[in-house]
Amino acid sequence: MPRGTPVIFVVLLVLGAIFLTKQFEQDHAGSIGGEAIPAALRQLEAAAPAADDAGISVYFSPHGGCEAAIVHEIDSAQRTIDMECYSFTSRAISHALVDAQTRGVKVRVIFDSKAAEERGSQADYLQQSGIPVYSDSQYAIAHNKVIVVDQQTVLTGSFNYTRQAENSNAENLLVLSNKPVLAQAYEQNFSEHLDHSPPYSPGQTLDRENR
Repeated sequence: MPRGTPVIFVVLLVLGAIFLTKQFEQDHAGSIGGEAIPAALRQLEAAAPAADDAGISVYFSPHGGCEAAIVHEIDSAQRTIDMECYSFTSRAISHALVDAQTRGVKVRVIFDSKAAEERGSQADYLQQSGIPVYSDSQYAIAHNKVIVVDQQTVLTGSFNYTRQAENSNAENLLVLSNKPVLAQAYEQNFSEHLDHSPPYSPGQTLDRENR
């Protein structure tokens, strides 16, 4: 091995780490400390609901405005947001959650334990931003996709919180506005899942499977 090879290797590793750090900061810039979400993330494909009846709106994907509708409801939160998710890779939604917390909204998120560690998962980012993140491993799949806003409005349906769900999949999203009785039922269910979901810790799923 040439004499300078180890030094070159170390330099390349350091440069790679710096690049990845800068890329992460760019990807998530503008949400911590109360700054605005990057304009690119706000340029979502907004659309009117496919139907709206007595405070219940339905959206369909692909390209039906589901992601934009979710961000809009998060932006409207005044007090609380409780969220249960399976796959969650949408940076627009994660930035909206962090912004909500920054303005004083109490935000809590429960991930499926395995989905929390999938590529692109926003679990680490949310946790590093100070949002309490929990990991539910009680079931084969913790497959709920639910957001409860201010104990009044419920967002649910098949829609995962991903760009693929918005742009490629056939999905649906229901927004149940000003439905406190329904919201209370979802809050109760959230509490039941929270009781058996420990705080998220990166690598915990792999650790558990290797025991």
